[in-house]
Amino acid sequence: AKQFWAGSRNTLMRFDPDTLLATAGKPFPVYIDEISVNGRNYAADPDALSLTSSQNNLQLRFIALDINSGKDIEYSYRLSGADKDWIYNGSAQTASYANLPPGNYTFTVRARHKGDTAWKEMLQPLRFSIATPWNKTWWFRSLAAAFVLLLSGLAIRVYYRRKMEKQQVIMEKEIAIEQERTKMAREL
Repeated sequence: AKQFWAGSRNTLMRFDPDTLLATAGKPFPVYIDEISVNGRNYAADPDALSLTSSQNNLQLRFIALDINSGKDIEYSYRLSGADKDWIYNGSAQTASYANLPPGNYTFTVRARHKGDTAWKEMLQPLRFSIATPWNKTWWFRSLAAAFVLLLSGLAIRVYYRRKMEKQQVIMEKEIAIEQERTKMAREL
């Protein structure tokens, strides 16, 4: 085997360049390097990423670790729940999403060397959820509908009560007028 020796002031290294070149075409790991939520770095555990409804703007930075320092690597990504197809990203290492609706999502990145046809997907996709705002939950809408029905029923009841009171006043006036007529007819 061919051996290449490299030395520096404090170190002497020996390696086989054929072995180094043989690893260049092998799979390399793809990782999510940084997560930003609403413009701020998110430091929580990415295995349990649960966001509020207002935390719906994400920027994800990813990287493929390669012996060639990632110079000739191209990426594509997909956010299941938002993207239908893979988004080709070239050599750019970021994905941005704005105003994501509430729901469950899975972010996956894949990478390959330029010119390769086979993609290498990340081993552990990022799963996260965005909560539904309280005013759009089923229980809030049910309570709002019940409140509207109750308020409508109360308004109808007040309307008919006032209508009956007016009719009663009119009837009392008519009875008083009729009694007055009867009294006047007797006096004549």
